Amino acid sequence: MARQPRQLAGIGASDLPNQAAVDAYKGPPREIVVGTETIHIQDGQTPGGIPLARRSDVAVKVDKTLPSLAYLLSRPTEGKIRERRTLLDFIPWQQHDQIRAGTIAETVDLKDSMALAATFAKQPFCELVIPGGVYPYSVSPNWAADHVRIITEGNVRFRYTGTEDAFICDSGPAVPGQDAPHVFGMQIGSPGSPIIIEGSSSTRNATFLRALNHSDISLNVRGCREIAFYIEFGVCSVFHLRASVNDGGWFKGARPALGLVTQRRTGDATDASPPSFLVFPNPVIEGVKKAGEIRSAGKLFFFHGTMEACTEHGLEIMRGADNVYIHGTDFEVNADYDIYDNGNDTQLVSIQALAQAPDKSLTSGVLLGAFSNNMKIRDSQINNITALSGAKNAVTDGLRYNMFGNGGIYEVGGANTVFAIRNAYDIANDKTYDATPSRTVLTLPNSASPDPYMYTNTLRCPVTVTVVGGAGSGGGPMGYVFKSRSGVLAEINPTGFVRLQPGESLGFIYTTKPIVTVLT
Repeated sequence: MARQPRQLAGIGASDLPNQAAVDAYKGPPREIVVGTETIHIQDGQTPGGIPLARRSDVAVKVDKTLPSLAYLLSRPTEGKIRERRTLLDFIPWQQHDQIRAGTIAETVDLKDSMALAATFAKQPFCELVIPGGVYPYSVSPNWAADHVRIITEGNVRFRYTGTEDAFICDSGPAVPGQDAPHVFGMQIGSPGSPIIIEGSSSTRNATFLRALNHSDISLNVRGCREIAFYIEFGVCSVFHLRASVNDGGWFKGARPALGLVTQRRTGDATDASPPSFLVFPNPVIEGVKKAGEIRSAGKLFFFHGTMEACTEHGLEIMRGADNVYIHGTDFEVNADYDIYDNGNDTQLVSIQALAQAPDKSLTSGVLLGAFSNNMKIRDSQINNITALSGAKNAVTDGLRYNMFGNGGIYEVGGANTVFAIRNAYDIANDKTYDATPSRTVLTLPNSASPDPYMYTNTLRCPVTVTVVGGAGSGGGPMGYVFKSRSGVLAEINPTGFVRLQPGESLGFIYTTKPIVTVLT
């Protein structure tokens, strides 16, 4: 004698063996029970439940006007367009109140229920809703699949009790000779209602997110041992991320060692599959040991938010990371540096970095390492900037610095380490440093051949060199050589003008003198 559990509760207990068992059964409120002749709804008290109708009456109407009874029982109203179930549908009803109240014991392990829910969520046109509450589990399912939608309602806490990664969305590593796996269009949580991941010091990483494309992910990490947010590859996704000691302290005192890590995909070549065009709106990373490591990047965008109070380091942009763009983000109260850059084409726009540097060769508000190339700092307030030997092509414009009287702009060793500085304001000393716009016509000898006449930019800002007229030997074209700051000479063929960074040189080989103008 079959008992049909109601869909919205997802009770799913074993079948009742006979009509007597149906008549005696007391189920949870709103559960539908189908007997041999009648249909009942349970109220939690009445044996057999409250009669609704005869099966024969329903069957006649269903056959003529409605889908089958089984179809009605298996799909709620909102499922007419999209199959929609809650995580509680996969959990025994006896635990629902404790989950909602947050009093469920950590010894309860919902790993099987989570796995069932993940399997459901991966089906086409399905949507998983997670009501507010605490959900303890020891093994994370892999939630990654195309167009998975996980909607959170209220304060949703995934309380992980295992030793691996607490929340996994993994489309897989690259395999040589095969098409690389991806998932597209995932939606997990929302900025106002993220999934909260609670891990202990036994938890390795709070999250593992690999090759998620065109997706929108909202997560809040409350504790783990190693990495709060580990992102491997991914294209054109938005990550709303928060890991903050200010949310009531770390769960069980588990301070993450790293806030954020971005990495190329495992199995790809060294320069292949960097995370690209990922957007991080309002990231909040506070009180972890190190704010993050950008180990690989094709193009990343950070907008606003804060990375502060990190007990060991701020954010490190590592060699091999290209085009990291940080706009309006606050860096302060970090031990050691706020930002340590060894990337290519890093841009800092309207940021604040307040670190005070006791040893300017090793620590700084913004520290440019030996592999930092073409960093641009615009309209920012940074107490201290230090460039180590080897940093190249750094440009600042609209910088406010030395807020506390112990900062500055420093170049530490090496002729290659040169800043181009425009419109810099020393706050503590109330001084402005700028290159006044100017136009200078160089005085050249009548001829320079075969040895070139060399002009070197000795200013602290870039200059533009224009050349008009002039001729080489026999009336032919002039020759040009370019000399880098490291002294490397190379022949060039400019078209109209040449842009020189501080310390760079341009040489002219001619027999008929040209007109050479330098513009700042």
